[in-house]
Amino acid sequence: MAAHNLGANVILFDLDPESVACTLELKHRFASEAEDWKIKQGSCTDGEFLSTLGTLDIVYCRGVAHHTGQMWSVIENLSSLVNQDGSIVLAVYNDEQYISQAWHGVKQVYPKLPSVFRPVLVVATGSIEFGKRLVMTVIASLLRIVSLRNPFVPFMNWMRESKPRGTYEGYDWVCGWFFEVAKPEEVPAGPRFCVAGADYGDGTWM
Repeated sequence: MAAHNLGANVILFDLDPESVACTLELKHRFASEAEDWKIKQGSCTDGEFLSTLGTLDIVYCRGVAHHTGQMWSVIENLSSLVNQDGSIVLAVYNDEQYISQAWHGVKQVYPKLPSVFRPVLVVATGSIEFGKRLVMTVIASLLRIVSLRNPFVPFMNWMRESKPRGTYEGYDWVCGWFFEVAKPEEVPAGPRFCVAGADYGDGTWM
């Protein structure tokens, strides 16, 4: 909607029919007569579907490619849609080596567990992440005391960064398979690529 309001011709697509329906409702409410705002159901893994979209000035893909199980193929597919002078805005998970491998294992284990044990894995994973953040925050607070600065700032930052999404966020993260990562040097570089900076809370975005 922001791009539409700025005067762009917009084409949106998603594989999930509920997401498509939600976006159609958004358009119905705020731009029902707009002919330059198209909404489709399709997949970025489907080269035949993508070929129907033509070429575009800007292709925006945040948080999708690395959950398809075909990340590099998807990046190549999306790149083919970009005009010669256009740009692709891409956000994928950063390869944090052992940390990424650990998350890889967690996400593989989750669907293999009996359903009764899955909440246990979610709670255990969340507790570990909470403990890590607590320890880091306490250390930062102590360092600020030593340097005669306000020791409550790290805790205030933690509270400000917390998102009230309830248990959904834990399930969404732990069961988020497929899961692929990339090192910065592996992502195509150049004027047509813009690696979008974002932070999932533990620095996993690149």
